[in-house]
Amino acid sequence: MLYKNKMKVFAVFIGIITVYNVVFFCRSDVAAEDDFYETKVQKVLAGDRIMLRGGTIVQYYGIEVPPLNDTRVKIAQLAIQAQQENERLVKDKTIRVEFVEVDDTSSIRYAYVFASGVLLNGHLLKNGYACLSAYYGQKEKYYTYFAMAQAKAVSAKKGLWSLL
Repeated sequence: MLYKNKMKVFAVFIGIITVYNVVFFCRSDVAAEDDFYETKVQKVLAGDRIMLRGGTIVQYYGIEVPPLNDTRVKIAQLAIQAQQENERLVKDKTIRVEFVEVDDTSSIRYAYVFASGVLLNGHLLKNGYACLSAYYGQKEKYYTYFAMAQAKAVSAKKGLWSLL
């Protein structure tokens, strides 16, 4: 009897944690925090890449957008749409950048990028402009949010997922 009561308490505890994770991580937007680097965008290079004022190139961490020069016409069109969406989101706005790592073989810096309180990496996933990078693991900071955002795009057949 005592064992069954402990299991019920444990099940309730797990349920509360699950609800907390769903509410916290599955929000439509993830708010930017105060300790990020603030700057302006000099140029949008691609759907998932920008050049900051000062020349630093930033690749959005954890996501992949098709290249603009893809030989498949529909994929190339989606890449152009992703670039246009990225430009719409960052043009003439102060953005917040949370740098994650530097690619030692080039001058590219990987980062989470926020504009108007929206995590752009997740926004691009949620709208089907990008897919979750194969190198982005479950222990990464926004993995749950990114996975849920991509799942929404897949189920709604948005962007890239409309081609399947």
